[in-house]
Amino acid sequence: MKKLFILFGIVLSCSVMGQGTNVVMHSTYVKPAPTGGGGSNMLTDGTLDSGATYWNFGTSWAFNTDHAEYDNLANGALGQADGDMQTSIELSTDYTLTFDLTVVSGTPRFGIYNYALNKAYVSIRSSWSAGNNSIGFTTNSEDISGGGLSVYAIAGEGEFEIDNLVLTAD
Repeated sequence: MKKLFILFGIVLSCSVMGQGTNVVMHSTYVKPAPTGGGGSNMLTDGTLDSGATYWNFGTSWAFNTDHAEYDNLANGALGQADGDMQTSIELSTDYTLTFDLTVVSGTPRFGIYNYALNKAYVSIRSSWSAGNNSIGFTTNSEDISGGGLSVYAIAGEGEFEIDNLVLTAD
């Protein structure tokens, strides 16, 4: 996607001779909407402060104070349905998902899917690291099967906590 930055500036200085009056209007800068991971969070309650109000804690997932925990006992998903999101995911669009990950044990193995778990946005992988993670993905051009977002974890790989999920369109 092309990023467009527009700067409007007008400096006007008028002087009325003989009256000693000077009028100065300084430049006006209109900042474009942020993009590339810096825009508004498309997810509702990405900090998970409201627990299950906007999130579905599937098998092996639990809410703990202000984050989600995956116990590594069974495959399962933490998900937010399209209807609970601030903004819907669209076809053929670039996105950035950032989140904080705390590794409790092992090596977390999970992917990023649509809410129905039938379309992978980011394939299951084991290369997630503790701390802040950021991953870009592009939705396909044909079908996202109802949208939404899920973190789908695979059992037997690693126990972890996730928080501060932010999804932005690039």
